[in-house]
Amino acid sequence: MWLPLKVMNTLPLLTKPTKKIHKKRNSDGIEEKLVEMIISLELPPGSVISEVDLIDRLHCGRTPLREALQRLAQEYLIVSIPRRGMFVAELDLIKYVKLIEAVSLLESVSAYLAVDQCNNDEIDDLEENIASVQEAYSHGDLLRVAELDYDFHRRIAELTRNEYIVDYIILLHRLITRYYFIALKNGLDIKTSTEEHQRIVKGFRRRDAEEVKNLIYLHTVEARDRIAATMLNSGRPVFPTQRSTDISSQNPNNPIRIGVPTMMTGPGAPMGADIIAGISMAVEDVNTKGGVLGRKLEIVYADIKDTNSEESRMGAKLLDNVGVVAFFPGGFYNPKCAIEFAKYQQPLLHASAIKETVDPIAANLQEYGNVFQVCASEENLGSNAFVNLVSLPYEYPNKKVALIGSDISYDMVVQRGIVRHAQKNGWEIVLNDSYPFGSTRFDSQLARIRAEDPAIIFGCIGSTESAVEFVNQFLQNPTNSLIFLHWSPVASKFIASLGKKANGILWQTEFGYLPTNENMIWVDKFISEFGREPGVAWPPMMDDMLHIWIKAVEYANDPTDYKKVIEYIRDLSKHPYQGRAGTYGINQERNEGLSGLEWLPIHIYQIQDQKNVLLFLDTKPFEGTAAVAVGKFQMPSWIKKRPKNITGK
Repeated sequence: MWLPLKVMNTLPLLTKPTKKIHKKRNSDGIEEKLVEMIISLELPPGSVISEVDLIDRLHCGRTPLREALQRLAQEYLIVSIPRRGMFVAELDLIKYVKLIEAVSLLESVSAYLAVDQCNNDEIDDLEENIASVQEAYSHGDLLRVAELDYDFHRRIAELTRNEYIVDYIILLHRLITRYYFIALKNGLDIKTSTEEHQRIVKGFRRRDAEEVKNLIYLHTVEARDRIAATMLNSGRPVFPTQRSTDISSQNPNNPIRIGVPTMMTGPGAPMGADIIAGISMAVEDVNTKGGVLGRKLEIVYADIKDTNSEESRMGAKLLDNVGVVAFFPGGFYNPKCAIEFAKYQQPLLHASAIKETVDPIAANLQEYGNVFQVCASEENLGSNAFVNLVSLPYEYPNKKVALIGSDISYDMVVQRGIVRHAQKNGWEIVLNDSYPFGSTRFDSQLARIRAEDPAIIFGCIGSTESAVEFVNQFLQNPTNSLIFLHWSPVASKFIASLGKKANGILWQTEFGYLPTNENMIWVDKFISEFGREPGVAWPPMMDDMLHIWIKAVEYANDPTDYKKVIEYIRDLSKHPYQGRAGTYGINQERNEGLSGLEWLPIHIYQIQDQKNVLLFLDTKPFEGTAAVAVGKFQMPSWIKKRPKNITGK
């Protein structure tokens, strides 16, 4: 008989529920204690399991201890290696992301089922759990906080009355709790997570199954970013282990450390998640093939949040202190950030596509020549967007354009380019507004848009969260306008957050993976690794930038021979690198990449059936390849007055 939740309340928090009432085994108590020791880091990741030591510490016999260890090995908490012994399972970022992908899908469905199964007393129990978390956190009892978080998710699983769902969710959350406790120890604030739990409980009270399903999914994904960020922002290797602390990059027995200072928190976090996924998968592939110069690569992360100068200065210092030999930030929002890394010797490769970032580097290559922007800057993106959009097989109802963009220089440059080309071609600018970067309210701009009913809305909205909110607010009372967003849908979170509401959106990225057979195989591998589609831009760019650097290291025959490594990268146009996003060359006068169809072509997509469909490469319509079918424009569902000359659906 399945135990009801009220009986379950008396069980130790990190134990598994029993499906049948039976006499407790000696090994059950040992298992509970071992789980606590593993989660609390009393038994650190990678540590050797000594039966003699545990028998002494737990005052138990060898047989029940082995039974408990065998069960924990089946749950991936213990690893048994033939002829070597047993070890506490290591922790790594890729495994953590996979765990979250699995639990977010399973738990969102289970929560949907639980809404109709639970009673008010059980919802009260969830609310009491939140109060207990706050009390434990106020007393600094972090292990108790981790246990209660586990308990919150266990309770929701049990509300389904489905023991199979419960078993799998509990298995996953016992593994996740290890990561959560480390994040708490590293300073994770529980305020946001507590607020999300409260919203979930309110959804249960409203008996809104669809709302609860979405809240649980977003909670697990957002918590993934917060927890990973807190674990990574110290600039140290991600998880505590018993490995050697010798960080010398010149020691041939040590891995080669590379630094990834990126946006783990703040408005850029969705892009940071893609940056981390791309570099971690690339490094895993390189290491599987033997590493670089016979040595494995090891990533060290630092959270530079919204990429302001101070966070970048601290991140650069931390990464330099732990011996990284190259920096791979992905991109910066703030043009001044690159200078903080230029003060060091190590090469930095980024793809910010910002002229203001390149200009101070180009003005002083003798001092700052270690910094390379591998793509071109943003000056041509506005014109490319306008030219392609007006060439769509679509009869525009008027020649009115509304523009809205954030106040960061990148978005403003793109927006100005659109304005110039729109006016040059006789279009009326009915709105040309900016907003503070990261803002999520667009009431005044949408009021103007609804009054004017423009044919096109151009949004230069750099933050994914802001772009999602803009679309949500627009669709509450849409106009007969095409929506074109520059860049923000590049993060896979854009479609994940909007679902079907994303369909019809047109958008542009200055680089992305090309539609080749090789890249489609890579996409399938990414999906297998992370349980989701890769973002169009950052995962392939991180792969390409890593391999450009590897070519340079092989040329120098030493990752710390920075002079030769930098020389190879500066001469990249003499030996172009053919990567996932195109062909890479460098303008030596600016340490800046080259653009165009023969180098890194601009991509324009439309979201259809919650997938990105390629319509243009630079200003040429995409005509299809052996790997990817030709893309065709589709009428957005919110446009009610269908123009006469429309092709596609």
